[in-house]
Amino acid sequence: MIAARSAASQGKTVVIVEPTNHIGGLTTGGLGYTDIGKNQELKGLAAEFYRDIGKHYGTGGGKLVFEPKVASGIYAGYLDDSRITVLKKTGIKKLVKSGKRIKAAVVSGLDEKGKCTGKNRKIKAKVFIDASYEGDLLPLAGVTFTIGRENSSKYGEKWNGFHYARYHQFPDGIDPYVIEGDPKSGLLWGISSSAPSQEGEGDSLVQAYNVRVCLTDSTENKIPITEPDNYDATRYELLARLMAAQKPDARYSMHIPTTRKASSGSSLPIPVCRKNSRRKSPAGDIQRMNTPKTITGPRSFMSVKGAGW
Repeated sequence: MIAARSAASQGKTVVIVEPTNHIGGLTTGGLGYTDIGKNQELKGLAAEFYRDIGKHYGTGGGKLVFEPKVASGIYAGYLDDSRITVLKKTGIKKLVKSGKRIKAAVVSGLDEKGKCTGKNRKIKAKVFIDASYEGDLLPLAGVTFTIGRENSSKYGEKWNGFHYARYHQFPDGIDPYVIEGDPKSGLLWGISSSAPSQEGEGDSLVQAYNVRVCLTDSTENKIPITEPDNYDATRYELLARLMAAQKPDARYSMHIPTTRKASSGSSLPIPVCRKNSRRKSPAGDIQRMNTPKTITGPRSFMSVKGAGW
């Protein structure tokens, strides 16, 4: 969104290709709490975005805690520009290249399974920006990239590769077996029997997807949290045992953006709003790349009336 606005402000025409019906990234997908070190580090269009958030709420300056639907509205205003075209429910089929340079992208409409079933459309441009969550354009463009984490020795970077975390760790005493105290019953879902990697060792693992749980104590604005059709309680047994072993105030990180609403993350080693684990990247798989991803998750898991809170 910001790249499109920046280009348009310089007189360029822009086409945004979006595989879902939802625009934006973290700020519109459910994360209404911005992690930042120092506010003065915000500059340019990013600072302007947060100032616009503040204007919405009537504050004197920028606001870093907000409802994602407010961010969606602000982005929609940014995109209301004759120089910007947004193609929703559209995916990339292939690229047209001249040598190593991308000359055009062939896109088409997507069905619910992420298959390109619509009429082909060729987009020619001087510049192509990969602003996707997973680098969807990279494998099609033939750009080299790394999936997972590199060994710390590859570039002499201390914090590359596997490291034992200092925070968000399990307390001692949590039983890992399906039947507590019985190793023959097997390990609980989510526990690996593999030995841990060595410090600094690289691997191809991809960070787990996650969603934000949006909650309220307002009776007028609440909807029931219902059990999904495919709910499997055994996948949450480890979380239940972990929560039972924690102090009550350690269970959630609750941030109250506004109007009696809360964006819930977690201070636990297992996020309470965990979506699923990832051990395989969709790089190079057109249909998997175009399939709607986690960005739709927060709206599916809403416990507050109305999409986007």
